Amino acid sequence: SLPRGESQLSLDEVKRALLLFQDQRQERSPRAEAGERASYLWLGATMLAEGKLSEAVEYIGLSERLCREAGDPAGALLACIHLSVALFVSGRFTQCLAGIERGMQDARSTCRRESELFLLFLAARTSFQLGAHEECAGTLEKGLCLAQLYSIRRAIPVLRAWRGRAALY
Repeated sequence: SLPRGESQLSLDEVKRALLLFQDQRQERSPRAEAGERASYLWLGATMLAEGKLSEAVEYIGLSERLCREAGDPAGALLACIHLSVALFVSGRFTQCLAGIERGMQDARSTCRRESELFLLFLAARTSFQLGAHEECAGTLEKGLCLAQLYSIRRAIPVLRAWRGRAALY
């Protein structure tokens, strides 16, 4: 329902799922714990879609923490990606860079190449927003190398365009 723009319906569905998984958590079921972590993530993603940035950061951050405590690097990566985007959109660039760094480590450890490249691009964009244009260009150059190495060709035009923009400053 969220992709169709029905954020309130999505919010209601995610809240119901969260309550269901929290009720089951009393049994210490791994399925219920994973469901609770995912519910916090999607609750935060729904808040992000609605522009409720502080709530989004809170719920997504909780999901990341629970994923790390549970030893779930794939879940932590997904949470870091969403958290970094929420922090970027809200202008909290220093915290965004910290989330990106954690996510990059998770992406490398789980061999999620597209996620690693996305986070690298977000790091470059964050550097650009902070006025660190040389750092941005260097990060984009690294991204271009990774896109070539990983054969993620659709990312190359975007990375080149932003490299050109960074070079203008």
